[in-house]
Amino acid sequence: MRQARGVQNDIVRNRTYHQYVMGNVATKEDYYEQPQRRTEQRMQPKKQVRQEAMSAPYVLFLVAAAILAVCMCVAYLNIQLEISETKSNISQLKSTIDTVTSQNDSIDYEINSNMDLEYIYKTATEELGMVQASKEQISLYDQTEKEYMKQFHTIP
Repeated sequence: MRQARGVQNDIVRNRTYHQYVMGNVATKEDYYEQPQRRTEQRMQPKKQVRQEAMSAPYVLFLVAAAILAVCMCVAYLNIQLEISETKSNISQLKSTIDTVTSQNDSIDYEINSNMDLEYIYKTATEELGMVQASKEQISLYDQTEKEYMKQFHTIP
């Protein structure tokens, strides 16, 4: 009960302290009073405020902050320049790698296409003295797994 009275007292205080206009239309008296107040305020001469001089430590602080900001901007621009140079260098190296890879592929294809098996056999048998293997010299092994083969004995 005491709390309810306290709340009611606060509401009454607020009503007396602040006057509210209920509804969405203001009365004509309030409408005409507002502009008069504004014109009275505008007609009053403005007071000139004397600006105080900035102290030396404050000026030094501002100068140091400005120098620090400029240095940070220059460092940032240098880092951005290095990044752009590195990116261009990377793209140039990638194009070089592509060129060399295509050259290697063309040379590899040329080597494989010009391989003459008869010339190799003739050179091996006549010049190097190699002999064709006989059937007794060939040993065949059965694979159990397709991935790899285990060797338990030395191959003759």
